[in-house]
Amino acid sequence: MESVFLDWSPIWGMFNGQYYKFLAIIGGRGIGKTYGAWEYIARQYKKNKWSILEKFMWLRTTDKAIQGLKAQSGLKLCDQGVQHKYNIKVYVVGNNIYIRDMPTNGTIPLGEDWEDWKKKHPGTHVGYLLPVSTFYEVKGTEWNDVKIIFFDEVNRERGERKTFDLAYAFINQIESIARLRQDLRVVMMGNTIDDTSEILGQLNFIPRKFGIFRLRGKRTIVMYLRDSNAFKEKRAESLAYIFSNRGQVSSLDNETANKELFSPKVKYISQFPNNKFMYRIYFTHSNYFDLYSVKDGYWIGVTRIHPGVHQMFSFNPDLDGVIRYDRDRVIMLKKFYHMKHFHYQSEPIAAKFKAALETVISLK
Repeated sequence: MESVFLDWSPIWGMFNGQYYKFLAIIGGRGIGKTYGAWEYIARQYKKNKWSILEKFMWLRTTDKAIQGLKAQSGLKLCDQGVQHKYNIKVYVVGNNIYIRDMPTNGTIPLGEDWEDWKKKHPGTHVGYLLPVSTFYEVKGTEWNDVKIIFFDEVNRERGERKTFDLAYAFINQIESIARLRQDLRVVMMGNTIDDTSEILGQLNFIPRKFGIFRLRGKRTIVMYLRDSNAFKEKRAESLAYIFSNRGQVSSLDNETANKELFSPKVKYISQFPNNKFMYRIYFTHSNYFDLYSVKDGYWIGVTRIHPGVHQMFSFNPDLDGVIRYDRDRVIMLKKFYHMKHFHYQSEPIAAKFKAALETVISLK
């Protein structure tokens, strides 16, 4: 029989050491990744582990997503099942998350006013709620009490307009929170490999099979989990799934997604004789790719070549004046991308290039 939620106990067993700082849990729809995270938070609260000196950060991609969680004082933030199980109330004031112990029998003493009771039993400030997209708004803020970060729903919504570089924003948000500290851990939770490729691309690793992968160089553990049978059964019965021709035009299950995933042509540049460096493409100051002309198209990768000024172009108008923006080249590469004329240095490089291109020129 399947567990109601993801059991975090063995996960912390892998993650609680000093070496690994990042944990990515991908897939596993229907096993309760978010439920399990909040169950862990509630359990820690009951053990008095959250204190003035130790709090958590709950991140979502955009401010719109955060506002949705903050609606009705944070009613949608924590699963009601967790709150009932631990007899607590999770609520939000501003960007602050609080937990309050509720009366043992679930009701306040007879004749006592609810507002008066709340004043006598104030909640404990346990965490913060922030979007990744507006990282620049909190730069300079002190977060020394944050010990763990949960980034829930790492993926963008399908069809969502890509108005910012998710990986760049996430890295900057982590930098703002952690500064130079090493006593902080980051948990990322997403639904499918395709949806989370922007973040996974930063790890230079995209799993093609289910399992647990330890990336020592990135100090990261990646867990790629199967969707639960209960999720697949319920989804197969849903009207949306039936109407979408059994999922062919909707979010795919993870087994199918492994086959249908963006599958780039990967080769080393040395495998192309007579290759020719053309120019370096910048999307941000630190995010760039090298373009080579090869026998049957073009090659995208990151090399150690030192291009001249005339061989560097920006695909981001915001960089114009620092690195030359060339609209004609943007249009040309967009055309070549759709025609699948590109080879890539690696799958992660392909995922990062795809995400950068979609963000800047909107391929949809």
